[in-house]
Amino acid sequence: MLPSRVDALNEALELMHFGFRALVHGPDAMLAARGLGRAQHRLLYFIARRPGRSVQELVELLSVTRQALHEAIAPLLSGGFVELTPAPDDRRRRLVTLTREGAALEEALSGAQRATMAAVFAEAGPEAEARWREVMCALARHLPQGGDMTLRVYEGQQASGRRPSPRSPARR
Repeated sequence: MLPSRVDALNEALELMHFGFRALVHGPDAMLAARGLGRAQHRLLYFIARRPGRSVQELVELLSVTRQALHEAIAPLLSGGFVELTPAPDDRRRRLVTLTREGAALEEALSGAQRATMAAVFAEAGPEAEARWREVMCALARHLPQGGDMTLRVYEGQQASGRRPSPRSPARR
């Protein structure tokens, strides 16, 4: 690889790092005040997007072990932010939902991030936003496991009319 290409890729990595820090700064402070971290925010976010997911669905979506999921969800359970209920069709399966307090916390955390993203996308313009989405989907496809699930989640939201498809023929 040419030195100039390595420099450009290093710059892209640095921009990703600083952009991510800007996105998580506010939510991290809110979480820390409650003794929580990003793992809990991630759970709150995905539970809020589809309440009633099973524990196993969360394990698969997040590509974590059941043990790792339980370690992350334990403070949310004890803090009254989520609850587990038996599935009506199979009482061995546990369904995860947010409590009223959990929904409020998730809205505060993710709402702050949505506001940041909205401001950045407004500044960059719709074409830049579309290209950013393409890059993020391409990056997600490089996950060793779970990339397909990540894209199914994204494309599932597209089916409801909320986002353009990252792999539409017009963008290939």
